[in-house]
Amino acid sequence: MSSLCLVLKGILFCRGKRQVGSLCLGKLSSIFSHREREVGGGEHDGKVMENKRMEKVVRIILLWLALVVYVRKCGVAACLLILQQRLRINRSTYTLDFYANRKHFREMIYANDATCHNQIRMYRATFDRLCDMLTSIGGLRPTRNMLVDEQVAMFLHILAHHVKNRVIQFEFRRSAESISRTFNRVLA
Repeated sequence: MSSLCLVLKGILFCRGKRQVGSLCLGKLSSIFSHREREVGGGEHDGKVMENKRMEKVVRIILLWLALVVYVRKCGVAACLLILQQRLRINRSTYTLDFYANRKHFREMIYANDATCHNQIRMYRATFDRLCDMLTSIGGLRPTRNMLVDEQVAMFLHILAHHVKNRVIQFEFRRSAESISRTFNRVLA
């Protein structure tokens, strides 16, 4: 049997056992030392040199295999870490969402009198006076997640446009439950 066949058998044996690294090198070293004894030690220097070269080639191949396995494990670990971070709810995301929602609300109501009138059928000065009256006389209070002006704007937008809860969910970026609760709170 040629030394190349022995090397291939050694690699296939090691790959079949899922052994990469020192264990596999030990098996291949034993194959080469057995082959040297068959050749007869120093009689055939060409065969010995060929065996040593083949052993170096096999070690290089095994190091590449070990590197591939290591890179694969690192890739899997990185993917799992990214997936775990995506599934985790971050507190700062909620804070940024609050400010993004507030910015969207300001653009919708406080941009200018024309947009305010188009959205809630009321000018900005009148809207501010109504919010002040509902706060002082009506007892309307801001909640943890929604200020008084946004509550009143939702209420007026529903009355002005006769839209459904789903439309308000999209425009004000709130849940159906919070919109319903807000509408009833302002109505009372």
